[in-house]
Amino acid sequence: KKFGSGQYLDIYGITRDQAGDYECSAENDVSFPDVKKVKVTVN
Repeated sequence: KKFGSGQYLDIYGITRDQAGDYECSAENDVSFPDVKKVKVTVN
């Protein structure tokens, strides 16, 4: 699901130690692999 500016995704059970930059990759042998980066902030 794509989130627009000002929207949030709640992730339960996460700690401040786990905050930071993450990379998600997908590959399915039909098209080229895709990679997206996200910054996770823990309040």
